[in-house]
Amino acid sequence: MTNHCRRLAWTAAVLAVMAAGRPSPAAPAPVTPGESPLAVVPAQAPIVIHVRGVERTKDRLAALLKAALPDLGPLAAAQLDENFKTALEGRKLQGLDPAGPAFVAFLEMPTAATATPVAAAIVRITKYADFRDGLLTGDERKSVKPDNAGYERAEIMGHEYFFVDRGAFAVVTPSKEAAAQLAKKQPGLDGKMSKEIGRAFLDADVAAYVNLAAVNAEFGDQIKAARQFMEAAIDAAPVPGGDRQSMEMAKKAYATLFQTIEDGRAVVAAVEFRPGGLAVHVQAQVGSDTPTNRLLKDQRPEALDALAAMPAGMTTYTASAFGDALLKAMAPLAYGVAGGGDSQKAADAALNQLVAAGQKLSVTGANVPASGINVIEFKDPAAAVAAQLKLFRALGEGTTFQSAAIKGKPEVKENAESYKGFTLHYARVEFDFGKLGDAFPGNADQMTKALKKLMGDDVKTWFGTDGRRYVALTAKDWPAARAQLDAFLGGAAPVGSDPAYPATRKQLPPQASLVVLADAGRFAQVMADYMVSVFKAIPGIPFNLPDEVKPVKTKTSYLGIAVTLQPEHGGFDFYLPAAAVPEIRKVILQLVGG
Repeated sequence: MTNHCRRLAWTAAVLAVMAAGRPSPAAPAPVTPGESPLAVVPAQAPIVIHVRGVERTKDRLAALLKAALPDLGPLAAAQLDENFKTALEGRKLQGLDPAGPAFVAFLEMPTAATATPVAAAIVRITKYADFRDGLLTGDERKSVKPDNAGYERAEIMGHEYFFVDRGAFAVVTPSKEAAAQLAKKQPGLDGKMSKEIGRAFLDADVAAYVNLAAVNAEFGDQIKAARQFMEAAIDAAPVPGGDRQSMEMAKKAYATLFQTIEDGRAVVAAVEFRPGGLAVHVQAQVGSDTPTNRLLKDQRPEALDALAAMPAGMTTYTASAFGDALLKAMAPLAYGVAGGGDSQKAADAALNQLVAAGQKLSVTGANVPASGINVIEFKDPAAAVAAQLKLFRALGEGTTFQSAAIKGKPEVKENAESYKGFTLHYARVEFDFGKLGDAFPGNADQMTKALKKLMGDDVKTWFGTDGRRYVALTAKDWPAARAQLDAFLGGAAPVGSDPAYPATRKQLPPQASLVVLADAGRFAQVMADYMVSVFKAIPGIPFNLPDEVKPVKTKTSYLGIAVTLQPEHGGFDFYLPAAAVPEIRKVILQLVGG
């Protein structure tokens, strides 16, 4: 580690161990009424890390560890306390607001050519002198010298550091330039962040802010070069089974990712150690006049309460409400449908017709391999049914469905069933696992086995409408499909009545564009079994794996995901309940010998 990196690491360590000391009983220094804590962080700072009260955050993390890991959590929490106490031996951390914000701000964008990054720690205090003197040893306190520029100098572990008294805040930095800048009143980051970005940044226990406009200004050429490299690599890659359509879909996905970065203005990544679980949040802002925002212009988050009416007992639950612009752009990826030649034209026409039917809300309950119920509200449900029929008929040899190559043409029967007011058509799509297996190195048979566990041999779907709702039922046969429809229409045991459902749903945004809940134990079982088969298909794996992951009885608890889209902003949330961790461990322990 270089000398300047050691100095920066020590500055960051000051923040990390502040919880070791007990703050003085004094009240926090006064703050200008109504002023955001971000006012003290310079507006031009391209990267800022925030801790919402170091002692508070440490205690919340310890409580979460104990709740999620009853056997190991107390040990981990005790070790956390011990590390805090010994990290800065011989120093007293005092004069801190225990719940006050603490920032590490980079005042310039670090690059490969940067010798010493211009950065500073900015902490909320109760008394500046107590904070400064507690942080210094006896000999180091003797080295403190005031400077006419408004800061103090001190020698810490043989290096020069600078302290600034900002009233309610104290600044510590190894950079003289940063000290001189922060000693003066200047525009703060509160005037630069949008309301959504600022809230996500300050409300979390730990968060990082990045000014994407500054990133693009500094690294724009490298980002464009990386995009061109990825597209060229996809074009040059061999295409197993001739599945060029899937490669084109992957190319579009990467293009969308890079375009979002290029259009970005700011992003925040945040973590909260809540009493009941771990919450991760990412909030991004894009420019108003950008290609990405044109897809977001008609996005309006919804409550998505209809998801709670899905039948209980399924592995995953999904609800979504997207605007027309985004639906049209993502339709091929969402349906996993691609063709070639005339098939491509017919599939595109069917997808356009499906979007034109005006999808308003979609809710799904599903299991693995594919089975479940999908209920969609369309402005014109009859047009949606006709479009879905057209889409199945467009598929054939060389096309993909659910992002997998299919064998032959789907079997399609119009008006296959009439039940409780619904007229339902039938379609069966068989997957071509030979092509899928060839797409992976190593044991193609083992890879085929893995994919069959995840997808099944085929997909059988009954779809149609009662004039008000579009319904798609996926099952092994009609009696099983009919039972799913009965469970939905009867509403006797909806998933919303399971206490585990609201326990997770309430931890996600009340309004969103997409919400996904997955039964943690069952989902871990499915994915672990799939990944074991995938790893066994790769030659030379240096560890032993079981042939399969045996079923384990788990209690229902839901992992939660939400995507919230609106003009100029997009948010992603993930919630891991503490109650889900033991259920996931039951599955994972099979792989490590108990």
